[in-house]
Amino acid sequence: MSKKLSISIMAHPSREKWFGYLREKLGQDVPFAIDTDGRGIWENCKRAWLLFDPEAEYHVVVQDDVLVGRDFIERAEAMLTEDMMYSFYIGRPRFAGEVMEAKEKGIDHLVKSHIHHEICLCMRTEHIKEMIAWCDALKPENDRVIDGWVNAKGLKVRFPLPSLVDHRAEGSLHSFNRGGYVPKATWFIGE
Repeated sequence: MSKKLSISIMAHPSREKWFGYLREKLGQDVPFAIDTDGRGIWENCKRAWLLFDPEAEYHVVVQDDVLVGRDFIERAEAMLTEDMMYSFYIGRPRFAGEVMEAKEKGIDHLVKSHIHHEICLCMRTEHIKEMIAWCDALKPENDRVIDGWVNAKGLKVRFPLPSLVDHRAEGSLHSFNRGGYVPKATWFIGE
């Protein structure tokens, strides 16, 4: 594993059928935080973040329902140049217009003030324990609380274009998507 980037998987036992795929794409030794004891989204998310390699500069938590883009590790590492949150996925329909405009102009990323999607997040390892402590104090139920920490910290969120991961076209394990659409990247680099 690169010293610049460490990776862990936030997983649910019902999605074990995809674990082999994730190991193939991200490394056979990639650690998994699997919610086998039913602790819920935030507790499992926290466990995934705590699997970071302390010698790495950045850590990414990948959720188990992703399609991993080609050359993911190399492309992710190339993007990691600043102290900000990185989201390797930006979805539709909300951002379709912005993404397509950026694509037409040859812009390779967007910067926003919110995460919007928690499917594949990355930050400097030096912030992980602080982020967890801040979020824990709020007693959250899910990983959306990380966005509050990003804003409290004054960090921006960088989204590479095209997205380096995409959602699988299968049902969600939670009910946060009230729009009724299948989450998909607006522009995905492809496998």
